[in-house]
Amino acid sequence: MKRILTAMISLSLFAGALAAQDKPETPNPDTWQRPVQARLNLTDDQMKALDELRYEHQKEMIPIRAEIQVKQMEVRELIAEGKSSKVITKKQEELNKLKAKSADKRNEHLLKVRNIVGEDAFKQMQMKNKGFKNKGRHHSARGCGQGLNPYPRGPKGSPRPDGPHQRWF
Repeated sequence: MKRILTAMISLSLFAGALAAQDKPETPNPDTWQRPVQARLNLTDDQMKALDELRYEHQKEMIPIRAEIQVKQMEVRELIAEGKSSKVITKKQEELNKLKAKSADKRNEHLLKVRNIVGEDAFKQMQMKNKGFKNKGRHHSARGCGQGLNPYPRGPKGSPRPDGPHQRWF
């Protein structure tokens, strides 16, 4: 009984200490600005214009993205219910129009960004973004489980296959 009581008290003290901790600071949403501004030599006016443009673009895109998600759900529901292909095709065409509208808005946004920062800075931005292709959260450039090791271990623990730059896949 004494052990149980001691364990309960220590557990409640520990839980209280955890609850009393401050929440971690949320990162500033504008932290992208400093490295971009320094790398591209942008003025404060250009950064302000980019920030306003980004805000307006996000505001425009939220309802479009939500509508796309709703249409995707409706298409899946129609397929699951076994509806006719005409009904599904009509709903898919509506979805495709929304996706095209989203792509058009994105292209308009990119053209406005290019007009603000100039041709050279825009090209630098595009080159920087190409470096991150397929390196997102779920997209490793090396494939599943390869990590950063350029020479994964081969069969029976051999460090490399036949040569230093050979791979077995």
